[in-house]
Amino acid sequence: MNNSNPMEDPESIEALEPVEEVFSIPCDYEAALQYLGLFEKDLVKGTVISNCLWDKHGPFLEDIMNEKWLADVHPDDRDRLVYAWRSVVEGQGNVFVSEYRIKNTDGDWIWILNKAVVIERDPQGFPVHYVGIDIDITDKKHLEEKLYEFQKMAEEKAIEAESLRVASAVLLTSLDFDEALQRILQQASYMIPSQRASIYIISDKTFQLMADTVLKKKKMFFSFPSTHPCMQALTSGSLLVFENTPIELPDIGDLLNSVMAMPIRIKGEPKGVIMFQDDHVGFFETVHKRLILSFADYIGIALQNADYYGQARQEASKDTLTGMYTRRWFLEQLKRLIAESKKSHGPLALLLLDLDHFKLVNDQYGHLVGDEVLVRFSNNVRQMLRSSDICCRYGGEEFIVLLPDTQKDKAISIGERLIESIHTIQIPSSDDFISVSIGLALYDSELDDQLEDIIERADRCLYRAKDMGRNRLVY
Repeated sequence: MNNSNPMEDPESIEALEPVEEVFSIPCDYEAALQYLGLFEKDLVKGTVISNCLWDKHGPFLEDIMNEKWLADVHPDDRDRLVYAWRSVVEGQGNVFVSEYRIKNTDGDWIWILNKAVVIERDPQGFPVHYVGIDIDITDKKHLEEKLYEFQKMAEEKAIEAESLRVASAVLLTSLDFDEALQRILQQASYMIPSQRASIYIISDKTFQLMADTVLKKKKMFFSFPSTHPCMQALTSGSLLVFENTPIELPDIGDLLNSVMAMPIRIKGEPKGVIMFQDDHVGFFETVHKRLILSFADYIGIALQNADYYGQARQEASKDTLTGMYTRRWFLEQLKRLIAESKKSHGPLALLLLDLDHFKLVNDQYGHLVGDEVLVRFSNNVRQMLRSSDICCRYGGEEFIVLLPDTQKDKAISIGERLIESIHTIQIPSSDDFISVSIGLALYDSELDDQLEDIIERADRCLYRAKDMGRNRLVY
């Protein structure tokens, strides 16, 4: 058995075996302090005990009272460190605690936790004896930085998820296409806070502005040059970011240093562009680029939903037999046209048509023939009307025609031509021809307080036409 005293071992602390070797302990008091990171400076006795960090990382910690070593402290930490130490020097306290970065002999930044206590001061109050400890916390700081990055990323992901959830809710709850686009753009602008955001939809080879955070007037049309970000994004088919290259945008006239544009697709086909713009160079970050991809997808879904909804609404607004618009849809259009007429003081005419003796057609030839008569009648009316005119099946054999921007004389002319054209329609399997009676009314803001008022006035004219022998127009 080896009975030698380990305290007499002359080897330094760096040569010690791991802690599992119970009897391999420091040979003296000073080596133990150095190993633990402790240091002592006694200016009265002229003694210094340096720690392992001083020996490992160079002479920059050799004398904490000599401020030359501060040149190696990280610039972001230097002022804070100097302030803390000078507070101790000036007698505001005897304890110094600080975390800071300092450059070692290899040129790398290491983090140091320094704690020191003043033991003795001279008659002028200057510290002449102090002890402390230095701990290398570089690994700890790196872990904290990674943890902060992970936390920040998690927070960003959570915010992104919530923002995209809101965008999803918009798609599920809003049937109004314009409203859905505006709300999605607002949410996108919250997540990508640039100075301007816009949504353009391709319409007849031009770009229609559908939503914008700056311009109040929407539904504007633009023909952009090939150098415009919208055109370049569509051509490339992918996300484009223009940095430090001022681009003149004819739709607003500004020179913007950062532009980010992403195509909006439906089933792979480009249908528009979402674009963000800002004056600051390098404004758009990775998270912004990631978000614009998602928002472009949501806008594409909104466009597709609007298309489906428009088709379904169009089908629901049409009479299945005649293809004419339904009474409900007609009343919506009448309300819209009356509002426009009030605003512009433009004329609006209404024709109420009723097939003469249609009940006899059904009774004599059957309902299938009656249905065919209605189809032929409807096709004839559509061919006679202008593209701006609106016709609907009001009920049974009654039809209504709205004539926007049409004066009385023009409305009478259209009605009389309808009578002549309809009288050429022959009843299937018969030598008889059909005829129509028409009542005409012009919108009058003083007479028509309700939507039904103009219809009732046209209806009264229609009954007079029936009483006068049918196959005629009365106003």
